[in-house]
Amino acid sequence: MAGVGPEQERDGRTNGAAVARSHPTVALVLVAAMAFGASLSPVRSVDATSLAVAPVVAETLWGVDSADPITPSFLGSIARALGTPDFFGRYLGGSYGMTKAEVDLAFSHGIRILVLDDASGTADQTTYAKGQAGAAAAVASAIELGVPAGVAIFRDVEESSAIDPAFVQGYVDTMAESSYLPAFYGNPVNGQFASAYCEAVASNPADAAAYFFSSENEPGRGPQWQAPLFEATSPPCASRTVAWQYGEPGTVGGLGPDRPGGYCARTGICPNVDTDEALSTLPFWSLGGPTRPGALFDAGFEGGTSGWTVAGNTTFAVHDGPAGKPKEGVRYAQIRTSSRPGAISQSMPVPTEPGQTYTFSVWVRTDLSSKVPFVGSIVLFGLGSTTEAGSTSFRAVNSWTLVSARFTATAPHTRLVAAIYLDTTRGILDADGALLVPGVDASGGRPGPDAGPGPAKTVAVRR
Repeated sequence: MAGVGPEQERDGRTNGAAVARSHPTVALVLVAAMAFGASLSPVRSVDATSLAVAPVVAETLWGVDSADPITPSFLGSIARALGTPDFFGRYLGGSYGMTKAEVDLAFSHGIRILVLDDASGTADQTTYAKGQAGAAAAVASAIELGVPAGVAIFRDVEESSAIDPAFVQGYVDTMAESSYLPAFYGNPVNGQFASAYCEAVASNPADAAAYFFSSENEPGRGPQWQAPLFEATSPPCASRTVAWQYGEPGTVGGLGPDRPGGYCARTGICPNVDTDEALSTLPFWSLGGPTRPGALFDAGFEGGTSGWTVAGNTTFAVHDGPAGKPKEGVRYAQIRTSSRPGAISQSMPVPTEPGQTYTFSVWVRTDLSSKVPFVGSIVLFGLGSTTEAGSTSFRAVNSWTLVSARFTATAPHTRLVAAIYLDTTRGILDADGALLVPGVDASGGRPGPDAGPGPAKTVAVRR
C-alpha cells in the first residue's frame, strides 16, 4: 500500500489514515542521540558498561501446561525429563483448578503461571449470555485465588467445543470490564474456534486485541533443549498470537501426539504435560505481579496516531488493513522519511532506578509494495539528569519481524522514550504491536513485574 504524504493531510484523516506531525518531544530524542555521537543508533558510541543491550529478534519462553496439580515431585519429573519450565499453564476453578499452594511452589522455583480458564465447561460455548457468565466466573475465581490485575486469562476452547461469535464477544466484553485481559486457547485450523473468532472480529475489530494461545501446528513434544522455533499457527484473521502448544501426550495416530521416533515416544520418560512456547510479552502471573506491557499509549495504533510524535522529515500514518495484513488488530502504522534522521517516538512518565531493566519491542516489515529491505533501529531512552539508551538495528523485509531493544538503568530517570528510527529514505516501514515491558531487577533484588527464572531463550520468530 502506498504511503501517505504530508500534502494529503485533511482534518487528521486521509483516506482512512491518521497522520501525525512533528513534535518537539522527538526533537529532544534526536538531540540526545546526537549527543552520543550517533545518527540513528544512539547507543553505538555509548560506554557498553552503562547498557544491557539485547540485539535480538525476539525472546521466547519455554513451558508446559497440565491438568495435574503442581507438586514438588511433578516438577522434579518434568525437570529430569524435559527441563525446568519458564512458565506453567494451570486452570482457574473447576475440577482442574489450581491452588494458592501450587502457585507459591511455582514462584519459589522462578516459574511464571499462564492462567487458563475452563471452570464453566468447554462443551457448549455459545450465546452472548454464556460468554458473559463464563468470563464473570473466571474473574471471580481469579480474584479469590489472588491473581493480580493485568494478567491475561485464556479461555479454553477445545477442538470439540461448540462455540459461536456471540460467545467470543460476550467473553471479551465482560473480561474487558474487569481488571484482567481477555485471551483464548484454541485450534485455529480444526474445530469451530477460528470461524467464531474471526466472525466476532469482523463484527467488532476490538476483539482482535484478545491474546491467543494456539494448539497448531504440533511437531510433537520434546525437551527444552530441543524446542523448535516459535511457529504457532494463527487464526485466518487479525489476532494476537503469543503462545503455542507444540506437543501433547497421546497415542500415535491421533492428531498432535508424541511422534514415532520422537523424544518422548522414544524415551518413554515424559510426564503428563503439554510442551509450550510463549513470547515474553504475554501477560503472565509472576511473583512480582503481572508481566504486563508498560505504559505505551495505543501501542497497536488502533486509535490512530495519538500518543506518538514524529521528528525530521517524517510522515506517520495509520492504515486500516484487510484481514491478516496488520500484525495485530485491524490497523498498523506506515512510516517514511525523506531525509535522515527520521523517527517516531512516545514519551512516558515512567521513573526508573539503577538496576531496573526495560525492553521496548515492535513488529516491523517493509511495506508490501516495497522491493528492498528497510533499514532502521529501535531505541529505548532513559531521560532525566543523565541520558541512557538501548538500541537494536533491524533490516526489515516483507514479513513481520519482532525487534527488541533493552537497557538496564545505571542512574535514576524520570521518564522513558521509545523510538523507531528510520535509516532508509526511499521506502515505507510498517509497524504494529509495540510493547514496553519492565524487566528483572539486575541488582538481584525483588523481581519486577516481568520477573522470571532468568535469561529468556533467544530465538528467531518466523511468520
